[in-house]
Amino acid sequence: MENVPGMVCKTHFNEFKKLTLSFKEIGYNLSYKTLNASEYNVPQDRKRVFIIGFNGKIDKIFSFPEPQKTRLH
Repeated sequence: MENVPGMVCKTHFNEFKKLTLSFKEIGYNLSYKTLNASEYNVPQDRKRVFIIGFNGKIDKIFSFPEPQKTRLH
């Protein structure tokens, strides 16, 4: 899932933790990171929080790709 970066700021972090704990309680391994689309070959300067989850039975943790050296914005 993806959302606005404000969801992981100090003001909203408790709610974000509740959300991630809900996924963990039903068996998901989660990774999250704030990324800027312009660093991944998207022609706009847009920050978003990405949350990636795998079912715990898969036993995998997501690794986010490294930003591209050339920005398109």
